[in-house]
Amino acid sequence: MGKICILGAGGHARVVLDILQSTGHAVDGVFDDARTDPLDGVPVLGPCAALLEHAGARVIVALGNATLRRRWAEDLERAGLELLTAIHPRAYVAASAQIGAGSVVCAGAVVGAGAQIGRHAIINMLAGVDHDCIVADNVHIAPGARLCGGARVGEDAMVGAGAVLVPGAVVPSGMQVPAGQVVQAG
Repeated sequence: MGKICILGAGGHARVVLDILQSTGHAVDGVFDDARTDPLDGVPVLGPCAALLEHAGARVIVALGNATLRRRWAEDLERAGLELLTAIHPRAYVAASAQIGAGSVVCAGAVVGAGAQIGRHAIINMLAGVDHDCIVADNVHIAPGARLCGGARVGEDAMVGAGAVLVPGAVVPSGMQVPAGQVVQAG
């Protein structure tokens, strides 16, 4: 098994580091363009591009910015690095749910029966993704957001903190749902 690395060293990276450590993984290093001091005791091994030279590394792209997260995930996969999925031990993921590679499910989140979470998605703290929801690639479901049964969220979208998607609601690709907003079906 290759070393475990995190790309990014901001707030989301701290959350990802906590999840990995909570699940018994030792993180070998962090790569970031702006930070050089350790991230919660884990060394910064160089700028983001240097990670491309670490063949065999297992990586989570811990960038909140969806555009950068997608770009780096694609670059790392092309370079042959394995993208890890991180699920906090205090999250609930139904046995019939699917979680895509590179995705992060944070503490207190719930992913219900038959839900499908795409690649490189963030299901943030206390978010709820109910039965049969579809969350596409590179989506961010912010803290406390609720997706009711059968809701769908398109690629690169963000559902803001505390927002609610009623049953069957659809959020198009690239859309940002403001915090606290209710999205009705059709």
